[in-house]
Amino acid sequence: MCTGLVGPGEMAKIITVKEAAELVQDGAVIGSAVQGMTGWPEEIGLAIENRFMETGHPSGITHIHEAGQRDFGRMSEDGKTCRGECALAHDGLLSCSIHGHVGCSFKVTKQIVDNKILAHNIPLGVVGQIWREVGRGFPGLLTKVGLGTFMDPRYDGAMVNEKTKKEGKGPLKILRQRGPLRLSLWPDIKRTS
Repeated sequence: MCTGLVGPGEMAKIITVKEAAELVQDGAVIGSAVQGMTGWPEEIGLAIENRFMETGHPSGITHIHEAGQRDFGRMSEDGKTCRGECALAHDGLLSCSIHGHVGCSFKVTKQIVDNKILAHNIPLGVVGQIWREVGRGFPGLLTKVGLGTFMDPRYDGAMVNEKTKKEGKGPLKILRQRGPLRLSLWPDIKRTS
């Protein structure tokens, strides 16, 4: 069971993990503030995976996260035993990973290396700041972090693989409005009830 986000004076609604998985629509942007398995909603991840395996939906989702998400004690290098973010690593389910670190999520890393999904590697702390901004009601983040580096859209735009460089319009833009140059990161995350 999980509770949805509520506003002032509203009661929390308790829903099942299956109902939570049904809230994730095709093309959705989902996020998780997780390192390892700490904070990973395992049952919801598995419910999303099961729904996809049964119906083909949701498809084409983008997952934004700070660090790789897996159970270090239960993951084999062949990727056959998997928990955590690996639940999303099915052709058609995950279309883009925006992350600070993904290396320990072997199945997602393989999708990136094999050019099956788009991938952007941004600083882990910047992802954490995104959650703060979304929590405050803003749709993204303005930052100076990453200017003049691999993350800068004038260079690689944090694009990790060839698929992303060919097809991907990155979530990063250069913005100058009355003041210093800034990176604009607008991953289209919305709080939902």
